[in-house]
Amino acid sequence: LDKVLKETQHKCNITGVRFDTFHRYEVDHKNGINCDISEYNCQPLLVEIHSIKSNDNQLYELLKSDKAKLLQYKIARINGFLDSLEPSERAQCKFNQDTLRIEM
Repeated sequence: LDKVLKETQHKCNITGVRFDTFHRYEVDHKNGINCDISEYNCQPLLVEIHSIKSNDNQLYELLKSDKAKLLQYKIARINGFLDSLEPSERAQCKFNQDTLRIEM
């Protein structure tokens, strides 16, 4: 698994999101055989993406193959988080080209 994580630069194999404290991953077994832990069968996925694959394989395949749908998914996730901010929290957020920062 360490080799697979290194090859993917510690990012989700579908979304490209880097794993960290808030973005956890699970190991997906591509062929569905959990005891096959070969590097060719294992891929790191965000927990949410792994859940989508397990529960809605049609959506997973669409996200995997259609860059426009994947972008739509990413934007929906970002907007979901932004919508959850209280006005006082929004006032602390500063956007630039590459990042969203909190200024206190």
